Amino acid sequence: MPRVLDAGAKSEPGELGERDWLWNNYFDVIIGPHPALTASQKQVVAKDYGLDHGNDVLTVRYAMLFYVLKRLGLLGDASKQSPYTQHIVTINRKETEDALERAELQL
Repeated sequence: MPRVLDAGAKSEPGELGERDWLWNNYFDVIIGPHPALTASQKQVVAKDYGLDHGNDVLTVRYAMLFYVLKRLGLLGDASKQSPYTQHIVTINRKETEDALERAELQL
């Protein structure tokens, strides 16, 4: 079965790439081990995720922020999830939630 049945009429192109705010702006998500883990478990998680100083920064394009957070299980408050299934949390959770809202406003 074909995935495309018909193509519509051509229209004017959208914004140029250099004017795409969501793609050209970045947000820093600070991640760290789940606070409910023991000190030794936190060390293992830090090593697994390459967290050099216990916490680290993921610099993410606003256009990709939702997808990165979803993939890492960081949408919402990850610290309320079990530390045995959700090993990392967002340290700057409030700022990250604000950034997600900002990205939605740019759509």
